[in-house]
Amino acid sequence: MDSMTPGGQGGIAPHKIVTMAENVLSILKTSMETLHTSGLPADVQLRKVFRENRKFGSRDRHFITSALFAYYRWYGWLEKIFPADTDLRMRLFAAFAAQGDLPLTWQLWCEELQLEPAAIAEIFRLPTAEERVAALAKSNIICRNEDMLDSWMCEKLADGGAERYLPALRSRPPVWIRIQKNTAQVLNELDKNKVEWKKDSRLPDAYCLRSHANINLCLLECYRSGCFEIQDFASQCIGYASMAKNDECWWDACSGGGGKTLLLATLLKNGGQVTASDIREKKLEEIKIHAQRASYNNIRYAKWNDAHKMQFDGVLTDVPCSSSGRWRRNPEMRLVCTQKWLEQLTQTQYEILDKAAASVKIGGVLVYGTCSVFKEENTGVTDRFLEEHPDFEPAPFTIGDQTQWRLQVFPEDADCDGTFCARFRRKA
Repeated sequence: MDSMTPGGQGGIAPHKIVTMAENVLSILKTSMETLHTSGLPADVQLRKVFRENRKFGSRDRHFITSALFAYYRWYGWLEKIFPADTDLRMRLFAAFAAQGDLPLTWQLWCEELQLEPAAIAEIFRLPTAEERVAALAKSNIICRNEDMLDSWMCEKLADGGAERYLPALRSRPPVWIRIQKNTAQVLNELDKNKVEWKKDSRLPDAYCLRSHANINLCLLECYRSGCFEIQDFASQCIGYASMAKNDECWWDACSGGGGKTLLLATLLKNGGQVTASDIREKKLEEIKIHAQRASYNNIRYAKWNDAHKMQFDGVLTDVPCSSSGRWRRNPEMRLVCTQKWLEQLTQTQYEILDKAAASVKIGGVLVYGTCSVFKEENTGVTDRFLEEHPDFEPAPFTIGDQTQWRLQVFPEDADCDGTFCARFRRKA
């Protein structure tokens, strides 16, 4: 909880607290409108807000960010426990209560909402999120993990999702990196900056970082020289599922930000080559920057239709998806996901996989990946692919000591995002 001083809350002058409260309510309302009209993620929205409002100091930015993401993270609970006409300040208060973080504006909100400060302080000391939210709302309704999502979403979760995915929606995952070169240099620089790290033994170069909130990782010398990339554990699993060899030619058909393109380039070394394609040309420019920084010379770039005419030893299709596996990072996106959209996505995913398969050589490999935890995007698409492509067969891959031909990664597996990957081989 924040330490209180007679002059204000947490040492902040009362008039500044009032301004912070007004700003966060205004920004949250605008964010919700923007989300539903354009689908723009909250973190992208906030970057724009902070660029346009240089007056916001670090404390303002932190409070606004914490408030928005707390509200979106616990939105399912807020909807269940509060009537539709509930004051937005009360809903925000409850979101902070769910997280167990007493907001800087708490005394002001107590005054405005006619709440007793001593009673509120006691509520925030209750041991569980369920107890804190129910007490603040003065309700007998008990929220559950299942209430974090719409009921239809819970029904579509991959097997094990209720136990291995839903509980993780309460928190944001840590940052993961993949070290590309000079491991000792990277770890030494992290140590100097007091960044806690832990290597995961299941992947060759995956490291989980903690206690780095005050460090901009992108400003570290080892990042600027291309020694590591910021890439979640679950995302790395998709790249390693390729089992690409150093004399092969691969096509990353949906390159996106380029994390898996660079991973493939690392696996192929100087003896192989990866071709990157994406319908968004701006994304390819981003990959070029990352590749140049790390001195990769085995990456080339091609338009999708041009690359599609070629033949490759392996093709990676990390297709557009619901991103439900990343809803720990972007909890607001679950508010704009609909069943109709999901149905359209699965058709698009299948069409991409179907078209990309034509570019796989006889005996070559095809990898399908999503950052989703929904069955129909994952096992549904891959089952259909095998049914309609008798010239392909499952091709097992190994992650750690586990071998399978398709893998659903849940947050419980490594305090990470959720992803799915499957590997096929074109029959000789």
